[in-house]
Amino acid sequence: MKALIVEIRGNSAAALCENSGIVKIPNKGYSVGQQVNIVAKKKSVYRLSAAVACIAMFFGLSTTGYAAFTPYSYVTLDVNPSFEYTLNRFDQVIGVESVNDDAEAVLNEIDIPKFRNIDEVIKLTIDELYNEGYLTGDEKEIMLLSVCGGDDGKTKDLAEKLTDVTTAYEATPDILEVTEDDRKAADDLNTTAGKLALILDIVNKTDKVTEADVEKYVDKSVKEIIAVLDNKTKKPSSTNSANDVNEKDGASDSTGSGSQAPSAGKAPSASNPPEETTSSPETPQKPEAPADSADKPQVPSDNDDIDDSDISGPGK
Repeated sequence: MKALIVEIRGNSAAALCENSGIVKIPNKGYSVGQQVNIVAKKKSVYRLSAAVACIAMFFGLSTTGYAAFTPYSYVTLDVNPSFEYTLNRFDQVIGVESVNDDAEAVLNEIDIPKFRNIDEVIKLTIDELYNEGYLTGDEKEIMLLSVCGGDDGKTKDLAEKLTDVTTAYEATPDILEVTEDDRKAADDLNTTAGKLALILDIVNKTDKVTEADVEKYVDKSVKEIIAVLDNKTKKPSSTNSANDVNEKDGASDSTGSGSQAPSAGKAPSASNPPEETTSSPETPQKPEAPADSADKPQVPSDNDDIDDSDISGPGK
């Protein structure tokens, strides 16, 4: 059976078997974290207890051996089935959880040995997703992965490793680096950190989301969630464009009165500003100037002030 070397002491090594037992075997130049094939005798196999700390104390394992059993990093994969992988310090998978029913059905079809490297496990999972039709080879399909490392350096290393694995497939990989708080919040809401990040963008909340916020989207595929997000993102820009058009068409003026808006086809511009047609007081007064000049010739013809009593002639 396959086993993982978890401790080395001189000429002896402790190996963790696939059946969760630990055996003592001769050290043939092994190193901690190395996978080996062994034939274990029943009397030398010890069952692991639930508490990893007790195991380490019971078998006298060093810190390095203890690290093989201890969760250190987490990776999630979302298509529609959603998975969460628990890794030790060596990037080996020590646990896989199906986050929804679809994922559970997929895991029933594949055998993921413990302590297999994460890049191998991700590849096994994606291959099965193709086999079962969750992925079809459409380049518009999206595989969403989130990485939560034991430290920032581990997170970045895992993100790079997963990028190398997933880019070999037609589906587009989207890899997010998340925090432990993000992962715990997602776990409380029965989803993954990757999906929760998308849902937060949709509901437009930066604080704690509720179960009601999540339940509307948690069962949707990543492709469907991103489609909703894209549609939501486009709406504000469309509204702004409509407002810009309305302003150019004169749908509103500076006073806020629609009745004073320019008519269609008379959009305000530098060559035809709407204010100039009514705001200048001199324009309507210019025709009055000739009227004043027309009155002036009548002044000499007004002889009422001249005494013409001595003048004789017709009509007098």
